[in-house]
Amino acid sequence: LSHYAERYEDEFKPFLSQITQDVWSLGTLRGSDIVFDELITQSLGFLTIVAGQPWNRHLFEGEGAVASIIQRICVPNLVMRPVDREKFLEEPSMFARQYMAGSSASTRASS
Repeated sequence: LSHYAERYEDEFKPFLSQITQDVWSLGTLRGSDIVFDELITQSLGFLTIVAGQPWNRHLFEGEGAVASIIQRICVPNLVMRPVDREKFLEEPSMFARQYMAGSSASTRASS
């Protein structure tokens, strides 16, 4: 989806509003379980690409849209989960590289 949203404006535009709402919902309705990490990471990546395109600005201009993204998607995914604490205690240097150094690994916090 991210590829099409970024490169094929004319073809993707008729579907963009609904797809963006669906991806937004996926990002807010899932729990903090590790099984959802890739979904959340991809959802945030898609929203970032869509928001970065000038022709999509209208999708995020609604009252409270940015605040909702921050409150319902970003902040909950910055919370350290029990699995994150375990990783930190087992491999502190790896944890720091993965979460703080902008590792290429798909993590919620880096997204």
